[in-house]
Amino acid sequence: MGSIIAIDTNIFIYALEDEGKLGDLSRRIFESIKKEKPQVFTSVLTIEEIMVGVYKLGLEDKITAYLEFISGEGLITVVEVTRQIAMLSAKIRANYKVRTPDAIQLATAILSSATEFITHDRKLPKKIEGLSIKFIG
Repeated sequence: MGSIIAIDTNIFIYALEDEGKLGDLSRRIFESIKKEKPQVFTSVLTIEEIMVGVYKLGLEDKITAYLEFISGEGLITVVEVTRQIAMLSAKIRANYKVRTPDAIQLATAILSSATEFITHDRKLPKKIEGLSIKFIG
């Protein structure tokens, strides 16, 4: 794991909800973060994407626990969407043909100086603007 990494929403979701292989792999990533303490970033969009499922399933009693998990109990920086992120996101969408949520996550990673972006989304390119995409599963 690099010293500055960014994590896609799907890794959080698998860690929280998947009892299979992807859940195990994702939980290992968060265990490694607790041990190695690299700089870790995710977009505030992660909160939105996870909370959709929470509200759909009526799991409002888990909101606090989920928010603590997303922040890695203080080890993960949740980055707000800024004008700079929006501009880079638009450039990424134009150049790499990715969806808006992915472009926002990738722009957040790049502007946070991450060298590695961890995801399960194999539709993403392997490298964007010097950011290496690491696929799990």
